[in-house]
Amino acid sequence: MRRLLTLLILGCALHTYAQKADTLLISPHTQDRTQILRKVDTLPVYPGGAQAWVRDLKSAVKRNSASIDDDGIASMGECELEFVVWYDGTAGNVRALTMGNSRLAEVAADFINHTKGWIPAKQHGIVVNTYLKVKVKYP
Repeated sequence: MRRLLTLLILGCALHTYAQKADTLLISPHTQDRTQILRKVDTLPVYPGGAQAWVRDLKSAVKRNSASIDDDGIASMGECELEFVVWYDGTAGNVRALTMGNSRLAEVAADFINHTKGWIPAKQHGIVVNTYLKVKVKYP
């Protein structure tokens, strides 16, 4: 009888612990794919890494330098953008935090919106959407 009672108490304790553990972690089956996190365990990575990101972004700005120059003083300086890297490896929802109406912001936003192949962010080992910020300087 004593063993049976001990096993019953142990079983109840394990069941309660398992329920609590499930509520602490994001389940991939019930995860809200529209949720965008600001803090994650693992940041997203651009294909080729940080050096490739800088190279490709600079290249996009350089390709459009004539139109940026035409914008004049409005596109000179440092533009800060915030965007989302989605769980499927695409980027979007770009928002200019500074220099919002400048041609520089438009060029950088267009580049970001067309990037694919990101290794998405992870939270508790599960792929999630997250915000990133980037600063683009011109000239």
